[in-house]
Formats: sequence, C-alpha cells, structure tokens
Amino acid sequence: MNIEKLLEFTLLIKDEKSASPITVLTVVPNNAEAELNILSARKKLKEFKKHGAASEIKVNTIATIDYNPANGIARISRETLSNIIVLGWPKKAGILDKLIGEKISSIISNIDKTLFICHLEKPLVNHKRIIVVTPPLAEKENGFEIWLQKISKLSQELSIPIVHFGGMSTQDAIRDKIKHENLSTSISFKVLDDLEDLLVSSTYIKDNDLLVLVSARKYSVSYLNFLDNILNKIEKYFININKIVVYPQQYNLLHETHEELTSGPEVKGIETIE
Repeated sequence: MNIEKLLEFTLLIKDEKSASPITVLTVVPNNAEAELNILSARKKLKEFKKHGAASEIKVNTIATIDYNPANGIARISRETLSNIIVLGWPKKAGILDKLIGEKISSIISNIDKTLFICHLEKPLVNHKRIIVVTPPLAEKENGFEIWLQKISKLSQELSIPIVHFGGMSTQDAIRDKIKHENLSTSISFKVLDDLEDLLVSSTYIKDNDLLVLVSARKYSVSYLNFLDNILNKIEKYFININKIVVYPQQYNLLHETHEELTSGPEVKGIETIE
C-alpha cells in the first residue's frame, strides 16, 4: 500500500486549527521476525516526519507488535485518542484474499471510529470532481458531520467540486450543515433511488473522478445488505479510479475522557497495516 499517498490525503483533510498530531502506525505481526521487522518499520517511519514538517504539521510515528492487526490499531487509536482512522486498501494476495478480508472486517466491526479506507494510486491533484455516494439515512449516523467536513476540506484544498448522489433527506442535511458551518464548498446534488444501480451500471463516474462511497456498519441505521463486501464490489466495478470507502462512527463517545473528541472533528490518526 502507498503510505505516502495516505499521508498526503490525511494532511489535506486535517484541520489547520487543530494542534493534534497525525499518528502514522505500522502494526508488525508477532512472529519470529518481529524484532527485525519492528526495527525496519521504525526506520521507514522516520521519513514521514519529514513530510509533516514540510507542511508544518506534527506527525508522530509508532511501530508496534501485535498478534492481531485489528487489536493493534484499536489499542493505539485509544492511546492516541484518535477519532479518524485512515487505512490503505487491502491488496489481493491469491489464497490470502480471504484472510485479508477477515482482517478488514475485524477492523470495521470492532473499532467504532470514522474509517477512511483509501485506494489512492493516482495523484490527488489530477482529479476533476469528488463523487460522494451515500445510502439512505446517512445523515442519522453519528459520524456524519465528521466525514462531511473532511470531504468538504478535501474539495477546497484540491479546488474541485463535489457531486452528491443520495436521498433527499441526506441532501437537505448536507445543505444545512454546509450553511451552518460556513463551508465554502462547491456542491451539486443528484437524487439517488438505487445505490446498487448507480455503482453497477453507471457511466456517469469518470476515470478522473475521486469516488467516495459512504458505507455503514451492520445494525446501524443506514446499513443496507448491498454494503456487505462493498470493497470487493467497488474494486470490481471501478478498477482504474481512486476510491475511498467511509465507515462513519456509529455510537456517541460519551465517556468523560473523550470530551475532546466530540468538541470538533480533528484528524488524529492515520493507521496502516503491513
């Protein structure tokens, strides 16, 4: 996975007013080569601090050992009080496809943070539009405001418009939030009756578009059966374009120690698995 492009994406969506750092995390499997791998990972991670320094943003780096990548990510995200996790797109690896899929599913189901799972092969500056697709009732999820603000920030940084496909209630909520937050976002709306039809048969989405699909965890208010294995479906239908699948935070963080997280959407974590 291209960690440099993940870091570039995270730097673009980070709130300049936030003093919170970005944390670049590598989880090393706990096996016989763990000690060698952790030393190698730490050496590689030093380069990412330079990227942050060039953008005048503090970047922390962590290399940790864990038997389970999802456990490692969950543990470090709690320790760093991260409220957003940016993951690289899982790579296909022949007979390991099923194992990789299980790791991603474990992260999605066991970590209730807003997740951005990114397939970023082309330079972000080459995009002409951001196509945002949402399921019905996406505005009811607790992470709605977070992903909307981040995608709006990305639109502004890249100076490209957003085209939203979704239901009327979601569009009204987006309009209200953009107006309330005074976001200088260029956005147009298209009513979407069937999410599956758009993804399977759409000729509207072009190679120079950035596709952002807002998914949902099982049992959440906006969950649809079609969203099962959505990464595989997106990979099948849109091979040659950059794409991001978002899993909004599902529950409120009401614990006293998490007050800082609910005061504003701050990017605090970029999580990767090697």
